[in-house]
Amino acid sequence: MRDRIRLGIIGTSGWTELMYLKNLHNRADVEIAGLCGRSSERLAEMAARYGATATYTFNGRSVALIGDYGPDRSALDVSWGSSHQAVDTQVFFSPRAVIFGHRFNSAGSHTVTVTVTSTTRVDLDALIFQN
Repeated sequence: MRDRIRLGIIGTSGWTELMYLKNLHNRADVEIAGLCGRSSERLAEMAARYGATATYTFNGRSVALIGDYGPDRSALDVSWGSSHQAVDTQVFFSPRAVIFGHRFNSAGSHTVTVTVTSTTRVDLDALIFQN
């Protein structure tokens, strides 16, 4: 099969959902790589409905996610290989904190997947890889 088309969608209106997301979501040749909109509530709702997952492959030994904690933030699941860790970013308020970190047993190629597991907003400011 050919490579998947990575598509970013701008807008969170009902029209966007009806005409684009519902039609593209289940296609094997399309990956919805990003959503952007003015309403963080609507954006979080659509991201949860249509799959808000980001996968990163990198060469290194450790990874960290930088983002915000707060009562209006979402819960995440971070997975690598056969392991995963739930990350609750709702427990307290702290802007730009390390919300997840992991050091692998050896340097090399690693794949990390971040999945949103609730319908509130997620703010990830940085993804840091280190040898």
